[in-house]
Parts: sequence; structure tokens; C-alpha cells
Amino acid sequence: NERKRAELELQLQADRLSSILESFSDGFFSVDKEWRYTYVNPQAEKMLGTKREDLLNHTIWEVYPEAIGTTFDKEYHKALSRKKTTSFVEFYKPMAKWFEVHVYPFAEGLSVYFQDVTERINTERELKVRANRQRIITDLGLSALSRTELSAILNEAIEKLADVLEVQYAKILELLPDGKS
Repeated sequence: NERKRAELELQLQADRLSSILESFSDGFFSVDKEWRYTYVNPQAEKMLGTKREDLLNHTIWEVYPEAIGTTFDKEYHKALSRKKTTSFVEFYKPMAKWFEVHVYPFAEGLSVYFQDVTERINTERELKVRANRQRIITDLGLSALSRTELSAILNEAIEKLADVLEVQYAKILELLPDGKS
């Protein structure tokens, strides 16, 4: 009777934990020490584009061989071997997505919480590009005010444009009225 009550209590606790993990807006999965998926929540299924049935009892490296040798591989191994929590943001090329990942080791393996942060990263990059453009426009405007020669203004503009485009060489061609340069 005591044993049945203890088993029932354990099952209730497991059900509560499962209910909590199922409700997370973050993706969550756990793997055992042999790297086999032991749990995958619905959000992880959605973000990874893979059904939990196709993940459970398979190793992470079997399902995602492209991850071998990447930051994901290195950080997961580091967390498991050192028994230390780790976090990172990394691009996963096969999915063309950026993920923010939090890895927590526990006695039987790893718990991994993650979010698709692709939109945030792209927005940050776009804001940086816009700020850079604005800075260049301001610098060129101030430079133009201090110079009188068009060629000097254009040369500085080309140098700044080459920096933004990350190229070593850029050139402005002047077209003359007769169509020659």
C-alpha cells in the first residue's frame, strides 16, 4: 500500500514536471550521457522542424550530424564533461537560424533551453548598418563643408564606401559630355 502511494506520488510529480516543460515558450530538450534525446517539448519540435518521435532515443549527432565540430558540439561536450552551465548564441547553417542556447548539466545528462533569435540578430545587424550609413553620411557632409574640390570629396566618399562594403578597392569614373571617361 505504501509502495503504491509512493509510485502514485512519483507519477504525479513526473506529470507536473512534464506539464511545466510542455508549456515553455522556449525550446527544451534533454539528452542522456550517451547523447540520446530523452525529452523534447513541443516548442523544440517546432523550432527544430522535427517531430519528437524522430528525436527520442536517437543521438543528437545521429539526427544532426552537421552539428559535429560546431559550437553546439563543443559547448555541449564542455558542459557535460566539466559539469558546468554554459550559454552561447550561434548560427546553425543547415537551418539558417541563429539560436540562443542555455545548457545545464545534471546527473543523467544535459538539459538544453533554446530560442530562435534569428529575427533579433537580423534586426541588430540592420540597425548597425543603418547607424554606420548615417555616420558615414554625417562624416561626408562635414568633410564636404571643409573642402572645395569635388575630387577630394568624391575620393573620401569612395574610401568610406569601400570600408562599408569591406572591399580593398573602389573607383569613381567621371563620364565626360562626349561619353568618354
